[in-house]
Amino acid sequence: LATKTGGIPECIDDGVSGFLVEDRSAEAIANKLSTLISESDKWSTYQKAGRKWVEERYDINVIGKKINNIYRDLISAG
Repeated sequence: LATKTGGIPECIDDGVSGFLVEDRSAEAIANKLSTLISESDKWSTYQKAGRKWVEERYDINVIGKKINNIYRDLISAG
């Protein structure tokens, strides 16, 4: 559970690997926490989805390949 602030939304697939709520809204946070507590049977699903999301986007090898491709494109264009 996180707020829609800064770069946080880029790190969460809302409703799949985590949940985003409006920034500075105690009511939104409380409501989503209440929902999450009542759906404890789904926690494992959220945890697996969260791990998959991070591994597919933020693993050092994934990032390295993306950066390498950017450099190759720049060198080819030059």
